Amino acid sequence: MSRASVEVSNSYFRRLIRPQVLSLEEYSPGPSPDYDGAIRISANENCFGAAPAVREAIIAQLNGASGVFRYPDGSCSALRERLSGKFGLPPEWFMAGNGLDDVISTIAATFLGPDDEVIIPAVSFVMYENAVRLAGAASVRTPMTQGL
Repeated sequence: MSRASVEVSNSYFRRLIRPQVLSLEEYSPGPSPDYDGAIRISANENCFGAAPAVREAIIAQLNGASGVFRYPDGSCSALRERLSGKFGLPPEWFMAGNGLDDVISTIAATFLGPDDEVIIPAVSFVMYENAVRLAGAASVRTPMTQGL
């Protein structure tokens, strides 16, 4: 596909995209520390890798015929049942998602609408603002101040 046809295609599809989506801020995790011994924790990454028991469990699932090649249960029923048993709460009180972005988006889409406002600290995770905008709600930024 030529560059010109890609640009035409992009402009065509861009007109179809809701304005709320086009106005979203792209998430940037920020630079990694540039000094020795620093461990980056701002993106909730595990700098040590998966625990040996986790690796073994993944390998066991991949080597077995336990359904790892099947489409997953989108409601995470087994996980929610186990959490229910562990904490003594109903399974429907638990929510699972594919990372925090997914959970935040689902909560916003479920509970927010055009008549709602959400208070968001000025220095915050960009996904909060994006989820609020996509839900059609208004975000109200609050400044960061000392002494509160």
